[in-house]
Amino acid sequence: MSTAPRYSRLSPADRREQILAVARDLFADRPYASVSTAQIADAAGVRRGLLNHYFGTKRALYLEVVRDMVRVPSPPVPEQDAGRTLAEVWDEVLGGWLTMVERNAGLWLAAMRDPDLDEILDAARDGSIRNILKIAGAPATNRNLALGRMFSATAETATVEWLGRGRLDRAAVHDLLSRALFVLVRELKETP
Repeated sequence: MSTAPRYSRLSPADRREQILAVARDLFADRPYASVSTAQIADAAGVRRGLLNHYFGTKRALYLEVVRDMVRVPSPPVPEQDAGRTLAEVWDEVLGGWLTMVERNAGLWLAAMRDPDLDEILDAARDGSIRNILKIAGAPATNRNLALGRMFSATAETATVEWLGRGRLDRAAVHDLLSRALFVLVRELKETP
């Protein structure tokens, strides 16, 4: 039997991250309604009052978990290095994104259906689109932003077909999105 104390001292930032990680795992495995703050607190080894201190409500914690999940990496996605082709850069970016979606499948699919998350998801889409434009060397014109939104909608739908409906597998989604990115880049470089 372990003699380690149930509760351990962490800095406020570390404790907050710990609670987010536990909540992310629980929300990824089970629907929002079936996860209680008591379960989150117990799994994190803290009291429920500490959850309220850091996040206020279960819904606020959930929104932060989703915000954290879809946060666009900083620094932005890898740029094309000398010796790396654009195809290699896209492959790395897509692979990382698909891994994030797969690890958080339940949470991801729930987020796609939750209208309260539109603002969070829109900010993530905009960040991703700006990264695509940067890698492609294309300006952020209204046309290019709209084309990026179209690609984003395709990517999200492909993940639902893969993880939610089982009609595609990861390799098919990766291949589809990779080819769609090259079509997008060609369109981004064309002047209307």
